[in-house]
Amino acid sequence: MDQYTFVASRDPVGGDRAVHDLAIDLAGAGNGVSVFLVENGALLARRTACEDLRGALRHAGVQILADELALAERGIAGAALADGVEVASLEVLVDHMAEGRKVVWH
Repeated sequence: MDQYTFVASRDPVGGDRAVHDLAIDLAGAGNGVSVFLVENGALLARRTACEDLRGALRHAGVQILADELALAERGIAGAALADGVEVASLEVLVDHMAEGRKVVWH
């Protein structure tokens, strides 16, 4: 089983979901998969945004992490943050690289 971390920097609300679909497929094949939301990718962390996509990621077993700075810049905090999204620092991403995960930036 491989370990993957996808750094999602693009806004999925606008329809750019290719990296999310790949994460779902890889998790479904038994791999460990995380999606780390940065920049405009953090919009997925909003409770009211793309509930279907977040649900599909969670159902597949994909860990959803969101960069704390990207969330703060977009005013996503407290009740605005979707269930199942973990707030994380970029240090977590560095740890994933140090662990030997396959990290892909999109």
